Amino acid sequence: MENRTNSSLLIFSRQKSSRLSYVLDVLFNHVLQVTYLETTDPIFFQKWKGPRINYSHKSISEKEIWIQASAFLFSQSTEKIYVEVRRHKELAAGFFPIRKTRAEIPFDLFAFCFHLLSRYEEYTASEIDFDTHGRFMATSSLAYQYKFLDQPVINQWALFLKNRILEDWPETGFPPLSFKFIPTFDIDLAWAYRERPLWRMLAGGLRDVTTGSVQKIIKRWMVLRRREADPFDTFDYIQSIHASYGFDPMFFFLLANPGRYDRNISPKNPRLQQLVKTISETYTVGIHPSYSSHTKGGLLKTEISRLTSISRKPVINSRFHFLKFRLPQSFRRLIQEEILNDYSMGYPSQAGFRAGIATPFPWYDLKTETSTALIIHPFAVMDATLKNYLGQSPDESLELVKKLIDHTASVKGTFVTLWHNSSFSYIEGWENWGEMYEEILKYCYKYTK
Repeated sequence: MENRTNSSLLIFSRQKSSRLSYVLDVLFNHVLQVTYLETTDPIFFQKWKGPRINYSHKSISEKEIWIQASAFLFSQSTEKIYVEVRRHKELAAGFFPIRKTRAEIPFDLFAFCFHLLSRYEEYTASEIDFDTHGRFMATSSLAYQYKFLDQPVINQWALFLKNRILEDWPETGFPPLSFKFIPTFDIDLAWAYRERPLWRMLAGGLRDVTTGSVQKIIKRWMVLRRREADPFDTFDYIQSIHASYGFDPMFFFLLANPGRYDRNISPKNPRLQQLVKTISETYTVGIHPSYSSHTKGGLLKTEISRLTSISRKPVINSRFHFLKFRLPQSFRRLIQEEILNDYSMGYPSQAGFRAGIATPFPWYDLKTETSTALIIHPFAVMDATLKNYLGQSPDESLELVKKLIDHTASVKGTFVTLWHNSSFSYIEGWENWGEMYEEILKYCYKYTK
């Protein structure tokens, strides 16, 4: 260690901790992209001439950034704990049990970040905190309850530390960061009317008749007679609008055995296979694991195998259908199947930053206390959240999304959207949403120029 230059950031703690090492990796390596060292040697810390952070119960040097440590990151407990959320420096902060202190940051910042990143609250939640599909509810989260779900607070605190370091050590080399936009699409149902089993077409037609949906009956007939395009066949349009701004969308395909919650076209369908193959030749594709894939052994492996066979490419990206996953089991299954990137970290009912961050980060397995190779790419907003859960109009939704983009751009983070091919159709209330989405692309483009 003595051979390292003093230009690197040095972080002192009284003892080593996998939790502390993890949160430091996320904050400094993944968010700020700066080199740093850890030490448990107070003498070495005191002699260090470069930027330094003291994470312990007391100050040990005149020139240091002191973050007073609680016991949380040095424990391996997963018991439910009380976290009091307040504000400091106009940012949301979790006050772990530290009261009287002269520390510059008067709360355990690293513990607060770890609590959010590890999704500790989801491990310790009660069953009443999960919805009927077994998903942890946004309304049960600290971020929702204390009104900072719309803020990438971990990025904000990372930038606070960066600026504070530069005050005392202006020569510290922080690389420039940039805003990134990643548009993603879940292909639950490639076509609304075509390529469906006969019994589904008959059932759909009967439903239209019984509900008096004359327009739907006409549309269905026109599509099946090949006189109109299928309303969900919006793939050329999706590719075109993204190409005009230089964005490359990602596509996640549901290749399940069709069931109650998996209403996809059969993965054996030749047209669906051709669609997957064609898109995978130009864009990044991933698996959209089915509703029960995280609990029923073998389903995930089968569905990944199907996508591999069709695309002729390794499958390393995923997002769970219905955003239905449970920690740690679901992510462990992904790792077993050699998935490297997951895009499920977001809420179906609320927009915002579920893990408090707008940067891809490694998943921490809280049960084994290890940082894994699985990278989590949190998304900030889903189309169905805006229209179906929040009941907003396209105009209202656009304003909400713009605020999320602004917050992400202010920290030079990564903004990920979750949309569906069906959201550009003229049925099921999606009229005018295509125009709204194009406005999102325009708004993101101005931050990427």
